[in-house]
Amino acid sequence: MDKIDYDYCKREGWIINRSGSEFISYKGLIWLAHKKGLISLIATPSFEEHERGFYCFRAVAICEDQHGRRLQFEAEGDASPKNVGGMIVPHVRRMAETRAKARALRDLLGIGMCSVEELGG
Repeated sequence: MDKIDYDYCKREGWIINRSGSEFISYKGLIWLAHKKGLISLIATPSFEEHERGFYCFRAVAICEDQHGRRLQFEAEGDASPKNVGGMIVPHVRRMAETRAKARALRDLLGIGMCSVEELGG
Protein backbone atom coordinates (compact mmCIF):
# COMPACT_ATOMS: atom_id res chain seq x y z
CA MET A 1 0.00 0.00 0.00
CA ASP A 2 1.47 3.34 -0.95
CA LYS A 3 1.62 6.32 1.39
CA ILE A 4 -1.37 8.07 -0.21
CA ASP A 5 -3.63 5.02 0.29
CA TYR A 6 -2.20 4.45 3.79
CA ASP A 7 -2.91 8.06 4.81
CA TYR A 8 -6.41 7.88 3.33
CA CYS A 9 -7.16 4.63 5.19
CA LYS A 10 -5.88 6.20 8.42
CA ARG A 11 -8.09 9.27 7.96
CA GLU A 12 -11.13 7.08 7.26
CA GLY A 13 -10.46 5.07 10.42
CA TRP A 14 -9.75 1.87 8.50
CA ILE A 15 -6.29 1.47 10.03
CA ILE A 16 -6.54 1.01 13.76
CA ASN A 17 -3.81 0.98 16.39
CA ARG A 18 -4.20 -1.58 19.18
CA SER A 19 -1.49 -1.98 21.79
CA GLY A 20 1.10 -0.42 19.51
CA SER A 21 0.29 -2.53 16.43
CA GLU A 22 -1.66 -1.48 13.37
CA PHE A 23 -4.55 -3.45 11.90
CA ILE A 24 -6.67 -2.78 8.83
CA SER A 25 -10.44 -3.12 8.73
CA TYR A 26 -12.33 -5.25 6.23
CA LYS A 27 -13.95 -2.06 4.93
CA GLY A 28 -10.49 -0.66 4.13
CA LEU A 29 -9.44 -3.89 2.43
CA ILE A 30 -12.52 -3.85 0.20
CA TRP A 31 -11.95 -0.20 -0.76
CA LEU A 32 -8.29 -0.87 -1.62
CA ALA A 33 -9.15 -4.07 -3.54
CA HIS A 34 -11.73 -2.31 -5.71
CA LYS A 35 -9.19 0.40 -6.39
CA LYS A 36 -6.70 -2.28 -7.47
CA GLY A 37 -9.17 -3.99 -9.84
CA LEU A 38 -11.06 -6.56 -7.77
CA ILE A 39 -13.33 -8.57 -10.07
CA SER A 40 -14.63 -11.26 -7.75
CA LEU A 41 -14.55 -12.26 -4.09
CA ILE A 42 -16.22 -15.54 -3.20
CA ALA A 43 -16.10 -17.54 0.02
CA THR A 44 -17.34 -21.10 0.46
CA PRO A 45 -17.41 -23.34 3.52
CA SER A 46 -14.53 -25.80 3.61
CA PHE A 47 -15.28 -27.35 7.00
CA GLU A 48 -18.14 -26.99 9.46
CA GLU A 49 -18.64 -28.59 12.83
CA HIS A 50 -22.00 -27.25 13.97
CA GLU A 51 -21.97 -29.03 17.35
CA ARG A 52 -18.78 -27.19 18.46
CA GLY A 53 -19.56 -24.05 16.50
CA PHE A 54 -16.33 -24.34 14.48
CA TYR A 55 -16.38 -23.07 10.92
CA CYS A 56 -13.74 -22.73 8.21
CA PHE A 57 -14.18 -20.92 4.89
CA ARG A 58 -12.02 -20.69 1.78
CA ALA A 59 -12.07 -17.39 -0.09
CA VAL A 60 -10.96 -16.65 -3.63
CA ALA A 61 -10.22 -13.07 -4.69
CA ILE A 62 -9.68 -12.31 -8.36
CA CYS A 63 -8.38 -9.07 -9.77
CA GLU A 64 -7.08 -7.80 -13.06
CA ASP A 65 -3.67 -6.14 -13.02
CA GLN A 66 -2.59 -3.12 -15.07
CA HIS A 67 -1.50 -5.45 -17.92
CA GLY A 68 -4.93 -7.12 -18.18
CA ARG A 69 -3.81 -10.36 -16.50
CA ARG A 70 -6.19 -12.02 -14.07
CA LEU A 71 -4.63 -12.83 -10.71
CA GLN A 72 -6.19 -15.18 -8.18
CA PHE A 73 -5.53 -15.27 -4.44
CA GLU A 74 -6.92 -17.89 -2.05
CA ALA A 75 -6.98 -18.09 1.73
CA GLU A 76 -8.83 -19.79 4.56
CA GLY A 77 -10.31 -18.32 7.69
CA ASP A 78 -11.81 -20.02 10.71
CA ALA A 79 -13.83 -19.01 13.73
CA SER A 80 -15.25 -20.66 16.82
CA PRO A 81 -16.70 -19.44 20.11
CA LYS A 82 -13.17 -19.78 21.53
CA ASN A 83 -11.57 -17.27 19.17
CA VAL A 84 -14.21 -14.54 18.82
CA GLY A 85 -15.60 -11.98 21.23
CA GLY A 86 -18.78 -12.66 23.16
CA MET A 87 -20.93 -10.41 20.98
CA ILE A 88 -19.77 -12.27 17.85
CA VAL A 89 -20.48 -15.81 19.12
CA PRO A 90 -24.00 -15.87 17.61
CA HIS A 91 -22.44 -14.86 14.27
CA VAL A 92 -19.36 -17.10 14.35
CA ARG A 93 -20.04 -18.67 10.95
CA ARG A 94 -20.10 -15.27 9.24
CA MET A 95 -16.91 -14.27 11.07
CA ALA A 96 -15.12 -17.30 9.59
CA GLU A 97 -16.26 -16.16 6.14
CA THR A 98 -15.12 -12.57 6.77
CA ARG A 99 -11.72 -13.72 8.04
CA ALA A 100 -11.19 -15.85 4.93
CA LYS A 101 -12.10 -12.98 2.62
CA ALA A 102 -9.92 -10.54 4.57
CA ARG A 103 -6.92 -12.87 4.26
CA ALA A 104 -7.43 -13.33 0.52
CA LEU A 105 -7.71 -9.57 0.10
CA ARG A 106 -4.55 -8.97 2.13
CA ASP A 107 -2.71 -11.39 -0.18
CA LEU A 108 -4.14 -9.67 -3.26
CA LEU A 109 -3.02 -6.29 -1.94
CA GLY A 110 0.32 -7.39 -0.52
CA ILE A 111 -0.61 -6.08 2.93
CA GLY A 112 1.25 -7.69 5.80
CA MET A 113 -0.76 -6.22 8.67
CA CYS A 114 -3.60 -8.37 10.01
CA SER A 115 -7.18 -7.29 9.65
CA VAL A 116 -9.11 -6.25 12.74
CA GLU A 117 -11.54 -9.09 12.04
CA GLU A 118 -8.75 -11.66 12.38
CA LEU A 119 -8.13 -10.70 15.98
CA GLY A 120 -9.43 -13.12 18.58
CA GLY A 121 -11.93 -12.27 21.29
